[in-house]
Amino acid sequence: MKKIKKITYSFIAFLLALPFVVGAAEPTIPAEGSVNTIDEVYLLFLKIVNYVFGFAFGIAIVLIVWSGISWMTSGGDEIKITTARKNLLYGLVGIAIIIGVYTLIKIVAGLLGVSVTIP
Repeated sequence: MKKIKKITYSFIAFLLALPFVVGAAEPTIPAEGSVNTIDEVYLLFLKIVNYVFGFAFGIAIVLIVWSGISWMTSGGDEIKITTARKNLLYGLVGIAIIIGVYTLIKIVAGLLGVSVTIP
């Protein structure tokens, strides 16, 4: 059982760190006297949204995986099965909310005539 916990915790840590590893880039410092334009603010907003979406999606996936593992290891205990079902539902609702917010951003951006590239 301890080995399963170690593997599970390692997998969770990997999923939580994945958005930061994928989105890692060398930071650039603007030259002195440069003026921040609305485009730079917009790009910063998109970077923040990318990180938040990645982090939230990672948490939702971890919750779904964790509930599946909890359900499989419940041993028929109704309380553990109910908890696992609730966690599975929460993970699926989280993914639905993420997809809904993504769709809303795309619709609003389309109405404003702005192209948004959120992976």
